[in-house]
Amino acid sequence: MIERPAAIARIDAAFTVHPAVALVGPRQCGKTTLARMYAKKKADVTFFDLERAMDQRRLEAPEQALSPLGGLVVIDEVQRAPSLFETLRVLLDRSRARDSCCWAARLRGCSGIPRRRLRAGWG
Repeated sequence: MIERPAAIARIDAAFTVHPAVALVGPRQCGKTTLARMYAKKKADVTFFDLERAMDQRRLEAPEQALSPLGGLVVIDEVQRAPSLFETLRVLLDRSRARDSCCWAARLRGCSGIPRRRLRAGWG
C-alpha cells in the first residue's frame, strides 16, 4: 500500500476546522483505502460501510446508532442513504457543542448529491 502522508495531513487539517470531512472522487481512486489508512492512526474508530447489509440495518435508526459514538466515525458510501445527512447535521451540531466526535464520510462521487451537502461542515 502506498503511504499518503500529504492526504492524511489534509484530512487532519480539515478536522481542525470542521467536524466532518468528505472524501470525494471517482470510482476506484482510493477513497476507502485513504479512509482506512486515516482510521488506523486513530484510537477510537467506528466504521460503517453502506454497501454491507448489516451496516445498513445498523443505521436504520441513525440517531440511536450514532449518538453514543465517540472518536472517529467513518461512513463509507454515505450517498446510498441521503436521508442520513439530516441526522448527521443534528449530531454534528450536538457533538460540536460538546467537542467529542469527528466524522468522515466516504462518497463515491458527487453526482446526485446536492452541493450544499458537500461543503465543509455539511451545513
